[in-house]
Amino acid sequence: MSKTQELLNSLNSLKNSNEQQSATQSLTGKLFPVESNYINEKYIDRIYSGYNQMPRLIQADGSVYTGKIYKKSRPRPRIDGSGNFKQTIYVTADDRWFDNSGIPIEKPNTVDEEIENNDTTTD
Repeated sequence: MSKTQELLNSLNSLKNSNEQQSATQSLTGKLFPVESNYINEKYIDRIYSGYNQMPRLIQADGSVYTGKIYKKSRPRPRIDGSGNFKQTIYVTADDRWFDNSGIPIEKPNTVDEEIENNDTTTD
């Protein structure tokens, strides 16, 4: 077997082992917090989402929230003072609120209706 083939086989075995392991579980199966959830010297709950992906909430202990996540919007003032824009926000079924970057926020005073097509069940 050539050196190149050995390297490819080695990389494939690493890839396969990583695919079998959850992003928030160690090799022992125990949960561990996600490093990007470490803010202001503590682990926080945080929502992650990508283009055309359902949002998912990774909790401070590393577990994944399994309830519903609703997508809403709220008016926010523009920096230049020329009016408002709509910011996407998320709220969980157990009433935790998150901004469009996934960081926890206080419940806003003004919230628009739910955004259409928001079936974001993470069961």
